[in-house]
Amino acid sequence: MTPAMAFPASVAHTMRNCLRFSGRSPPAECWWFLLLVCLASSAAGLAIGFIGLANGAATVREALAPAWALLTVNLLSSASVLLPASLRVRRLHDAGQSGWWSLLFLLPVAGDILALALNFWRGTDGPNRFGPAPGSGRARPGRSPKPGDDG
Repeated sequence: MTPAMAFPASVAHTMRNCLRFSGRSPPAECWWFLLLVCLASSAAGLAIGFIGLANGAATVREALAPAWALLTVNLLSSASVLLPASLRVRRLHDAGQSGWWSLLFLLPVAGDILALALNFWRGTDGPNRFGPAPGSGRARPGRSPKPGDDG
C-alpha cells in the first residue's frame, strides 16, 4: 500500500486487509475509506429521499428530511464506527503506538474526535517495531506479529 494509491485500489486494499491487525497503514488509506463511507451514506440518503417522493411527500424538502438526518448521523459517526477496527490499529502502528489504544475510540464524542485526529497523525519515518513504512515495498502480506508486539 503506497501513500499515493488511488481510490479504488486503496479501498480494495482496505477490504482485503479488514482482518489483518499487524503491519501499518498510511493516512491516505483512512481518508479514501472515509470517502467511500461518505459516498455510501449520501447514496443511502438520496435513496430514502426518492422513496419519500414516490410515497407521496408533498415537497422535495419534506421527502428529504429523514434523509438529511440519516446523512448527518452517518457522516458524524463514520470516523469512529464505520472504519474497520483493523485499519485503525494499523494506523496506530504507523504512528508507533500500540493497537490497544484503539479502545479509546469507543468513548462517546472523545472517541470520534480521536478517530478523526488519527487520520492526521503522521506515521514514523522508516521501519518501526510494527514493520516497514507503508509503501516501502518490503512488507510481507499476512505477516504474523513478532512475540512481544502488543498491538
